Amino acid sequence: MKITGVATVQITLQVSAGVWGDDCSIGQLHKQAAEEGRNKVIKLIHDANQVMKHDQVQIVGEPVVKGVLTQQER
Repeated sequence: MKITGVATVQITLQVSAGVWGDDCSIGQLHKQAAEEGRNKVIKLIHDANQVMKHDQVQIVGEPVVKGVLTQQER
């Protein structure tokens, strides 16, 4: 009998998204910061070596296991 498993883990990253001046509205800042943060993470994922060197991204909190699926084969 063989049992295999697959898990999904949620990891929270904290990303430095940038600096905005006082002429930027709060709504615009939120929108641009979310886009910038997402784009930085996507770029870093594509270059795994850069993720390890980058000082503006860090994992915060503990990884959360969101789901586990197992399959038993006979």
